[in-house]
Amino acid sequence: MTKPYQQEWSESEIQLLYRHYVQCGARKVAELTGRSLQSIYYKAKQLKLRAKTRSWNGWTTEQKEQLTQLYSTTPNLALARALGHPVQGIQHMAVQMGLRKDLGQFNPNMHRRTPIGHEITNSRGLLLRKVTDTRNAKRDYRPVHWIVWEDANGPIPPNHTFIFIDGNRRNIALNNLLLVSRQDKGLRFLSKYHAYPLELKQAINALNYLKKAISEAS
Repeated sequence: MTKPYQQEWSESEIQLLYRHYVQCGARKVAELTGRSLQSIYYKAKQLKLRAKTRSWNGWTTEQKEQLTQLYSTTPNLALARALGHPVQGIQHMAVQMGLRKDLGQFNPNMHRRTPIGHEITNSRGLLLRKVTDTRNAKRDYRPVHWIVWEDANGPIPPNHTFIFIDGNRRNIALNNLLLVSRQDKGLRFLSKYHAYPLELKQAINALNYLKKAISEAS
């Protein structure tokens, strides 16, 4: 249960704040103390503590590294499409990480830092590869497992998608890719979905709603 914002901090809580806030951030302290993030940020400011890293929901370490590499020379809209986060999320994370834009980023003659063949991981955990250079990230980057399958079998039929047989989206070996129609994939999911407990169904529905909201905002 979250403790009231006005409640005095105990000595043990302050020690936890000193021990974990700088390295792990406010969410870790919240888990250990049961206090709200607002209360933790306020107390940390009083004690002049500053977290080295503050996580933004849905961001992986790899995505943060990619943002660090690309932010200065890549438009936010292109970053949003490539990384699978809304433009506002890109801006917030850049501020938190202290990233700045290169003033010459929109000069069409400037050297691009992301050559064809550059790879990036999106928010769904899929590996994407840059195959063209049109400055449209959604068009320029293709899932690498698509490329692997097409190299062996030719174009992907319309309305088809893939299942990763071992469940690992990073395993893009040809023998781990099962091509199925979108309808068959939906039926496979529904057959499993109806067997799930109510709590898991609610969690799946909430996650799908969040993904839809992020997609509409980007």
